[in-house]
Amino acid sequence: MAEQRVGLCQQTFVADDKFGDVIACLEARGWARVICGGDLAWRNLKQTDFESADADRYVNHLRHAQRLSHKATLAAALADASAEFYPRCYDLRLPAHARRFLGDAARVAAAAALRA
Repeated sequence: MAEQRVGLCQQTFVADDKFGDVIACLEARGWARVICGGDLAWRNLKQTDFESADADRYVNHLRHAQRLSHKATLAAALADASAEFYPRCYDLRLPAHARRFLGDAARVAAAAALRA
């Protein structure tokens, strides 16, 4: 990664190379990728340094709550919950979730067409 100069107001982030889609999305929104520090750290859980994180820095994991900070595990827990107030969640890598997503999308589109 090339050394970058960032403006005083520009938001910065660090990310593991394997998160190319996250890196591309942040850079497309004007964020600058830096080697260390940053306003946001998007790392593997094992590489997340909770000790150096402060109130002004966001990380993509929750300390002492790995089951919640792993996105697929959280989505599965939300999908299995019986409470109606949870948002619908899908892990589109799973065929059953992909089918459920397509069915829900079709129902929402049909309901919207009926209301129009």
